[in-house]
Amino acid sequence: MQDLWIRKLDWDESLPNDLALKWTSFLNDIRTIPAIRVPRWLGIEQNVTSIELHGFADASNAAFGAVVYLRAFGDSDVRVSIISSKTKVAPLKTVTIPRLELCAAVLLVRLVRRVIRALDLQSVPVHLWSDSTVALSWICSHPGRWKDFIRNRIIENQDLSQAKWSYVPSQDNPADLASRGVPIRQLQGETLWWTGPSWLSLPSSYWPCIRPTISSEADRERRRSISVTHTASP
Repeated sequence: MQDLWIRKLDWDESLPNDLALKWTSFLNDIRTIPAIRVPRWLGIEQNVTSIELHGFADASNAAFGAVVYLRAFGDSDVRVSIISSKTKVAPLKTVTIPRLELCAAVLLVRLVRRVIRALDLQSVPVHLWSDSTVALSWICSHPGRWKDFIRNRIIENQDLSQAKWSYVPSQDNPADLASRGVPIRQLQGETLWWTGPSWLSLPSSYWPCIRPTISSEADRERRRSISVTHTASP
């Protein structure tokens, strides 16, 4: 989609050869693999003692995405099921990766709200994960410190009061597959995508434990924005 926008093609124009090859490859990938089946059952039974929602966000220059899982655990086992995911194409206007990561966080919060309403899970704990320390720094800070772009997105993220944000290493972030893209043939066998990182099936003591703080990079961007504002003032 980005390539189409960049080249400003009209709706009835033929694709250039390079884009036509990409599209043909995508179609062939779909046609030559078995159907991907997603179980509807989420593992919620009478012996389930607790339920949690876990959401992951990630961004790249191409797109930003979010994916949500339900974690149900009973007396002896834990079941993690994918519930929903969403991606958006990154804008053509140049935006820094940390800001795109913040947009991905907003996309995740909106997706989690929709899941909560659909499954009536208002009282369920919500754990949200990002591999961007800068975006996490913004989310855990006071909105008044920042300019409009960042402030408005911080407010929306903080509006989901039951959510607990944490850092996840990039290699354990399933939303990375959504933001960077992955061939359908590869996606079919990606356990990271279908059931989340392996530690999600383990007790919380095995989860990543880095808490978000105000990072020096986030603070530098705040000072840059203040400097630009003062410079532009009459």
